[in-house]
Amino acid sequence: MLSMLVSILIIASIAMVSATPAVCGDTNCQGSETCNNCQQDCGVCPPVCRNGILETGEECDDGNNNNNDGCSNQCKIEINSQGNTGSIWTTTDQCGADQQDVNQYAIGSAIYINAANLAPNTNYTWNITGNPGDSSCDPNLVVASGSSVTDSLGGNCFDTGYVVQADDCGIYKVAYNGKSDNYRVDPNLPPVPEFSTTVGILTALGAVGTFFLVRRK
Repeated sequence: MLSMLVSILIIASIAMVSATPAVCGDTNCQGSETCNNCQQDCGVCPPVCRNGILETGEECDDGNNNNNDGCSNQCKIEINSQGNTGSIWTTTDQCGADQQDVNQYAIGSAIYINAANLAPNTNYTWNITGNPGDSSCDPNLVVASGSSVTDSLGGNCFDTGYVVQADDCGIYKVAYNGKSDNYRVDPNLPPVPEFSTTVGILTALGAVGTFFLVRRK
């Protein structure tokens, strides 16, 4: 009799727990809660390789099961894959609308990188480095770096956020996923108007500060 009563109580307890509505945020992953609708309780969903979506834990995801195309079937970047024959070039803020490949830049110009035929949906690193020796004012110095994700077709055009500085000169190498292009700072090109205005204001403020410092002395 006692064992039957215990069994009834256990069954009743299970029924009560099952009937308890799932509440996202109560630290219990139960009922209809999943990693898709309640990460607070159930955690982050594991990445699904080869679904064409770059997710946490994946280096790339080109949506296929092929190797040697820049992105392996394990969603890892293939550095030396023969199929990854992409190319990059430096361009303007129109991303090549008026001129695809731009290699001469004025002071104050924004550096954009355009890429094609790389592995789709892949996060590649990039950097801008001054050429060695006397061919650059920043020999072997990385003046800017970062990363950017290609689109579903393996293309990408993005603003590096780097603007040619007044003390830049010579040739700089731009690299993205091992592909590279060079640009040259042309001192004969007129500086970008916005950049010239900013430099002029800073110079004027510096002159005013110097004047007041001299006056105080």
